[in-house]
Amino acid sequence: MLYWPQSPSTQVVNDLQKGDYSTALQMLNYGVCVKTCPTATTSEPVDCKVTTYQAGNNLYTDCVYYPDRTSIYNGTPFRYESLNVLNAFCIPNASDYVDQQTYESFKTAFFSSVYGQTAGVWAYNIMKAWPVLIVGALLAVVFGYLYLFVIRLIGGAIIWISFVLIVLSMTFGGFYTYFYLRPTYDPSNPTYDYLEYGSYALWGLAGLTAIALCCCYNAVKLGIAVFKTTAQYI
Repeated sequence: MLYWPQSPSTQVVNDLQKGDYSTALQMLNYGVCVKTCPTATTSEPVDCKVTTYQAGNNLYTDCVYYPDRTSIYNGTPFRYESLNVLNAFCIPNASDYVDQQTYESFKTAFFSSVYGQTAGVWAYNIMKAWPVLIVGALLAVVFGYLYLFVIRLIGGAIIWISFVLIVLSMTFGGFYTYFYLRPTYDPSNPTYDYLEYGSYALWGLAGLTAIALCCCYNAVKLGIAVFKTTAQYI
């Protein structure tokens, strides 16, 4: 999980309240990976992966930030109560070390930054929309089983009707092109001939499809049986 052991300075707080997020977003560069989200208790160790920046900075030790600028032994470690979000982020408690206005401003800055354009936005949206996701998942299961039930009952009829409609649509398309569209053009117009050839092509495709269905009748029946058996198995 990602945790930010960085104290917001007075400048950061002031900038946030003014709507300037650029300084605050620099804090996000100092995130560390932790096994569990830290609490505000300074005596509890923080089990984390020390970064190169922390290893070379005397204001950090054991992934804890010491705001005292003179020595890490003279200051009090900066710790705050953090909340676990989807086992991916450790975000600060809203009122632990900043007021509610500052917290909301920083949250807005976070989700409007480059961090919030990817995983951050996903996690935030899931947190906000979890009831919709649960209802959607349940409805998907219900309608999925209804679909399988319908396929088991009338799946074969649906497939045969689809084949018949394909043949009929090409047949009537040819009639429409030949007897309705073609007469709207003058015989000297090349479109007149194109529409005639198009109608012949549609009739030819309709005939070939009908012949193919007759020749492959047993194969189509076998395919329908496999289709319905698969639906029953699922």
